[in-house]
Amino acid sequence: MTSALHTNIKSGKSPFEKRFITIEELAKRLIPSDAPLIIYGAGATCSDTLKSLFAEKILPLCITDSDPTKAGTSIMDIPVLTPEEAIQKAGPHAICVVAIWSIATFYKDFVTRLSTIGYRQIFFLNIDFRPRSLPKRWVEDVQQNEARLLMTLDKFSDDKSKARFEDFIYSFLSSKLDHCNILGSYKSLDGEILNNDLVQAGNEDSLIHCRSGFQDDKDTYLNKISQLKEAYLFEPTWVGRIKTKEYFHSTQSYKILIFPNLLSNDMTETDFDEKIFFTRFMDQEEYKPAHANTIPLDMLVDELLPTIIHLDMTSGHIEALRGASKMIANNNPTILLSGFRHASEISDIIQTFPLYEFHMRYFGGITMREGYTLVMKSRGLE
Repeated sequence: MTSALHTNIKSGKSPFEKRFITIEELAKRLIPSDAPLIIYGAGATCSDTLKSLFAEKILPLCITDSDPTKAGTSIMDIPVLTPEEAIQKAGPHAICVVAIWSIATFYKDFVTRLSTIGYRQIFFLNIDFRPRSLPKRWVEDVQQNEARLLMTLDKFSDDKSKARFEDFIYSFLSSKLDHCNILGSYKSLDGEILNNDLVQAGNEDSLIHCRSGFQDDKDTYLNKISQLKEAYLFEPTWVGRIKTKEYFHSTQSYKILIFPNLLSNDMTETDFDEKIFFTRFMDQEEYKPAHANTIPLDMLVDELLPTIIHLDMTSGHIEALRGASKMIANNNPTILLSGFRHASEISDIIQTFPLYEFHMRYFGGITMREGYTLVMKSRGLE
């Protein structure tokens, strides 16, 4: 894993890109060979994919999909089979092209799963992902901090976390892993952020949450918050405060307090990048400059006794944690951190908190990068 990661960091490319193939490239590959073609994905993009293939005089042998209810049907007269049936019919030399919008979320698991049942040539159709321009500073941050990032990899407490961290690094190397799919959100691989194999928030938990942008379709998260013992939400954006108050008023949840501040390590006025979420079908997340007053959580160390702290911020995670050092020492809360803009932030945080163990999970989001969450658990907890 480490040597492969080193190679990819040096090249500034994600390994996902090595499997990209366009319709034109696929045609050139198929012409001199007799390899049958399997299209993976019997969903929303399949018809458009088939039309593009037909225009190049390419006729797939079959379509396959992980949804067993689609097997036995057909799309544009091409039969849909299970993955096992498809490779058995096509043979081991078949070329499989995956045509799914959100495949970047779980491409490694995808390749492993298909390889296990006999697929040898697996490519990902380079659909018009509409990638955003990846800031050069993100790639440079990874390359300049390569040694620290590789050392950080060994600090994680389980193999799943190490795999997620590796993919987290790759998300800063490829704009193809930073786009949003057609449905407006990447799928979670590891459950919900407050309900997963590491965190099961319940009615005995007290939550502190700070975020630098509001997303309308996160009602499942707000609903979970309403079930907790109490919650203290720091919403520095006007729209965040209004929408959150509207939601909790409509659900008659009165155990929640909302503050107009951003968390940091001192009291000051600061500029920050506010996340702007367009409608679910715009496939884009952007940022705009915003202004807020910051406070350290230790100002409230005698009033708040959190069991969980969740910081979903575009920057300043470590400053917010330093501003909560007494509260963290007194309560040993589970800490969830998401929204990172630089991969090296993880290394700084892990170095600062030696009494915690570290995990990484993927809970989905508007961009691939946004879905990764660092989970910190006190070593004193079971």
